Amino acid sequence: MRPFKYILVFAAIALLINYISAQNQAPEEALLTAEKGLAQFKNLVTETNYKDFGFETAEEIHNATLGEPIREFMVGLDELKGYRSEDDPKILLKGGDEYTYPVTAANHVRASLTVGKKGDRLLIIPLSDDRKLDFKTGRTIPSERAFALLSKSVSSKTGKAPILLD
Repeated sequence: MRPFKYILVFAAIALLINYISAQNQAPEEALLTAEKGLAQFKNLVTETNYKDFGFETAEEIHNATLGEPIREFMVGLDELKGYRSEDDPKILLKGGDEYTYPVTAANHVRASLTVGKKGDRLLIIPLSDDRKLDFKTGRTIPSERAFALLSKSVSSKTGKAPILLD
C-alpha cells in the first residue's frame, strides 16, 4: 500500500503546481502592454546610460526580453491584524490585477516592468525612489509622464532625445 500513498502525494503536488501556475498566468492584454513598455524602455537605454538602467553593456538592451510574469497581490495591515489561523489565507489577498515582468538580458534579470489594468492605460510603478524624476516606490504614474521624465533625464545626459513608440 505504500507505493499507492506516494502516488497520491505526487498527484496532489502536481495538481497544486498546475493550480498555482494557472493562477499566475497573465492575460494576453497584460503581455501586449508589457511588450509595448519594453519597446519604449529599449529606446531609453543608450551607450552612455545603460548602467543607470541596470545593464552590464549597452548591447544587452538589444537582446532584452520579458521573462515569466509574477502576479502581484497585496495583504492589508487591517486584514492581517484580524486574521486567525483557522481562516482561509486567500481572504487576505487583494488585487491580483498587476503583473511584474522581469526584463532579462544575458541570462540575468536586469530590470522589470509592472503592468496592470487601470482604465486600459499603460501605467508605471517605480520599484525604487528617484528624487530627480519624482518617482516614489510603489506610486503608480501614467506612462506618458514617466517616459517624458525619463526622456528629459536621458536627453540632458546624451544631448539627444530617444524616440518613444505609440
